[in-house]
Parts: sequence; C-alpha cells; structure tokens
Amino acid sequence: MGSRGHVATNIQRGRYAPVGYYASLSFIDPVLGILIGTFGNLVGSLIDYCIAYYLGILFLLKYG
Repeated sequence: MGSRGHVATNIQRGRYAPVGYYASLSFIDPVLGILIGTFGNLVGSLIDYCIAYYLGILFLLKYG
C-alpha cells in the first residue's frame, strides 16, 4: 500500500506515531509494543522514585 512508504519516510525524518499505529500496519507486534511501553514507564518511574528518595521532598519542592 502507499501508506507504508509514507510511514517509512516519516520514520526517516524522525516523526514517530503511537505504537498502535505501527501495529495496525504490521510494523511491530502489539504485544512487543506494550512490553516496551511498560518497560519505559517503569524505568521512568524508578528514576523519579530515586530522585525523591535520595534528594528528599525539599529538593522536589524547590526544583520540581
């Protein structure tokens, strides 16, 4: 289909769509997309937790 070429062009230009869009075009497995998104969310949450735990609430209130 013509839309696949359009998506490839957007990927090369650095424009990204949600993983559900790529899954609908069979570029990525939906389960893999969910796992990658979950892992990314977990890593981000752990970073936030470590900042709060080690630097304290005063740091977050001042700079957060």
